Amino acid sequence: MGSGRTQAERDAVTLEIAFALVSAGVLAGCAFFALASPALLWHGSPVWMQHAQWVGSTVFIGRVLWVLLTWRWRERDWRQPSQPGRTSPDS
Repeated sequence: MGSGRTQAERDAVTLEIAFALVSAGVLAGCAFFALASPALLWHGSPVWMQHAQWVGSTVFIGRVLWVLLTWRWRERDWRQPSQPGRTSPDS
């Protein structure tokens, strides 16, 4: 049968994942080129390229985790109460 999620909820999850991947790719690319530019422009040591790759991949993974984990918690905090008339869980 169904998973209990509406189409809107599935679309929101898909959009959240896409945003996490695209924003992580942009940030990782910026970090990579910022560190790799000396090696690319002035034929520097390959160590710069290795460091740039490591930092870029770390930024990518960190951003994906940050977006997916923190936004999930914020969504729970912003949900409306499940019972009409209640304004907070402590009421």
